[in-house]
Amino acid sequence: MWWYLNQGLNLVFDVWLWPFKSLPPICQILALSVPATVFSLLVFRYTSNQDGIRGEKDKIKAYLLEMRLFKDDLGVTLRAEKEIFKHTLSYMGYALLPMAVMIIPFILILIQVESRFAFKSLDTGQEAILSVTVDRATSVQDVDSTLELPDGLSKATPAMRVEDSGEILWRIHATRPGSHHVVVKINDQPFEKNVMVDQGLVPLATALYPVDDIRSVGFPAEPGLHANPAVRLIELDYPRARSEFAGLSSASWWLFLFTLVLGFALRGFFGVTF
Repeated sequence: MWWYLNQGLNLVFDVWLWPFKSLPPICQILALSVPATVFSLLVFRYTSNQDGIRGEKDKIKAYLLEMRLFKDDLGVTLRAEKEIFKHTLSYMGYALLPMAVMIIPFILILIQVESRFAFKSLDTGQEAILSVTVDRATSVQDVDSTLELPDGLSKATPAMRVEDSGEILWRIHATRPGSHHVVVKINDQPFEKNVMVDQGLVPLATALYPVDDIRSVGFPAEPGLHANPAVRLIELDYPRARSEFAGLSSASWWLFLFTLVLGFALRGFFGVTF
């Protein structure tokens, strides 16, 4: 189910970004902010109480003016501050429904942005850690594990097992550019992961969860793991392409900024006030 959702979103984003694929990432993020802004304005226009928002804004302005005109009257000032606080809360309340409608679509947009712009593929000669988290019902020392690497990748270290986290880790070395297909066998069950080398900014999956796990939605660049209790997660520590703040890359924060700027610029055209 979740993979079909990711497939659909991948197609939509691929089609929209195709005309901009030769442009710098910041231009592609700007291109993504246009439909995100239009969607946000339409949602705000048709799910919020526009008359109520205008009314609350007018009342707040009126009480601010009252505070300025009667700044020497403590009683009037305190009453005005109380009314401003009350109407500000009411004003914010009008935004709750639009935000509730927008939150899931925006999370899906941010997932795509993070997948496409937050990380970069390995460079030739670079090393990375491939980790597999197995079912902790049994000791990780008893798990039979095999890592099969294609030409273009080599094993830099033997498997390391961490009992506390249930992880089996390998350090792999990139020796040739390309999209490489890695197979991890756990108790003779194969699990697949792609490793990108010298591919620049392409959609990347830093982690793979089972297909029936909702967390697989967060990594749309590859199919999730086939259902098997033996393996819960496969991760590859691709290098970051840009800085990170509060769990999001700068690409996502640029998307927020562009959407806010465009939203304020286009709000009159859509008849929206906020």
